[in-house]
Order: sequence, then C-alpha cells, then structure tokens
Amino acid sequence: MKIGFKKNFIALYSSESMVQKILLLCEIVKVGFKKILLLCTIVKIGFKKFLLLCAVVKIGFKKILLLCAVVKVGFKKFL
Repeated sequence: MKIGFKKNFIALYSSESMVQKILLLCEIVKVGFKKILLLCTIVKIGFKKFLLLCAVVKIGFKKILLLCAVVKVGFKKFL
C-alpha cells in the first residue's frame, strides 16, 4: 500500500474530500479486495494484533507455535 494504513483509514472514515476518496478507490483497486477485507479485520482485532499476524505470515505459523512452546505462554496468551 503506497498511501499506508493510517492515511487509508483516515481517508476512509474522516475525509469528505472527493479527491481523497477517488485516490482511496484507486488504492483499493491496486491492493485488491482481499486486502480491503483484511483492513476491515484490522479494525476489529486491533492494529497490534494485525502486526503480529503479519509477523506470523512472514516467519511461518509453525515457528510461532514453537516459539510459544519455548516461552511456555500458550498461543492465546501470546496473541
């Protein structure tokens, strides 16, 4: 995302400017509908958990579970 999450979020919820909404629409087309649905999910689960989700995707889910086992906190507490 070129504009970035915060600016997308602000443009989506607080902007009445047609130009910004058009730019946001272009951004939506670029990143695709699945990522927009993910953006909606971010709002629901919170940004910190989303960043964690990105980390999980990058290093792999099995490694996260292994990390939890090593730390002995359990996956729910890790989230």
